[in-house]
Amino acid sequence: MTIDIFNNGKLLPEYAVDKAFDRYFSLSHQSQAAEKASEHAPDKSSKLEIKQAQQPNVTSNTLKKGTGLGLTLVKQVIEHHGGHVAITNIQENSDDSSHNSNEKNAAIKQYSGVMVSITLPLTKE
Repeated sequence: MTIDIFNNGKLLPEYAVDKAFDRYFSLSHQSQAAEKASEHAPDKSSKLEIKQAQQPNVTSNTLKKGTGLGLTLVKQVIEHHGGHVAITNIQENSDDSSHNSNEKNAAIKQYSGVMVSITLPLTKE
């Protein structure tokens, strides 16, 4: 049995697709690392003033950082039960050979987004 979960939001960066199930990997951590690197650029004082002026007033409740453990745990549980999980970017009108070309996937392929496929073995009752 396969369950496909499709999010028609932003695509994952290509480097993140391969790392999505790695322990402690989080896109929120990646964006913070990029911000810190830009903070240490030359002429830091002028960039700091610009950054403070452009930064929206945000409370600590609205910014949430991932721990990078969620998808790792999902993968471990599914594999423990003899299954498999995969994450792929689906681009509009793509010809993704990793999925069967049935009507459901054809309908999804007219959109862009991220597909998570969970495959679990069927058990005899």
